[in-house]
Amino acid sequence: MSTSPSALDRTRISMLRAVLRTPLHPTVSRRFMLLTRVGDDAVSPPVPLRYAVHEGTTIVMARSWTTWWTALSADTPTTCTVTLKGRSTTVQALLATGEAMDEAILRYLQKYPGEWKKLGIDAQATADQVEEAARGQVVITFTSA
Repeated sequence: MSTSPSALDRTRISMLRAVLRTPLHPTVSRRFMLLTRVGDDAVSPPVPLRYAVHEGTTIVMARSWTTWWTALSADTPTTCTVTLKGRSTTVQALLATGEAMDEAILRYLQKYPGEWKKLGIDAQATADQVEEAARGQVVITFTSA
C-alpha cells in the first residue's frame, strides 16, 4: 500500500480541487465531491473524494496516504461538510468495518469496475477474496445529517 501520492496523483488531486471550486463543479459532481470540514476542523486544502451511492449511503474509499479520515470512528458518527453539486452539505461519517466494509467495497467496485485492479482482484473474485483485498483499505460511509 502506497504511503505517499505519486506525482500523477498529486496533479490529478490539484486539478480536481480546482474544478470542484468553480462553476464547472457539476461536470464532475456525479463522481467527485469536495471534503471541506471534518468535525470542527477545516480541511485545508479541501480533499476531492470519488464516491459511489448505494441506497442513500455515500461510499468513499480513502487513499491510505491521506490523513483526513483518522479522526473518524466506526462507532460514533462525525459531522463532515462536503461540497456536492455546487452546494455545501453536512453529512455524518463513519468508518466502515467488518461486513459493512465488505458490502461497501463491493458496491463501490460495482460503480467503478476499473478499481478492482487497484485492489489486486477482478470482478470474478469470491467473497473471501474481496474480504482479503479489503484489509488495509479505508472505507467511509456518509449519510445525510
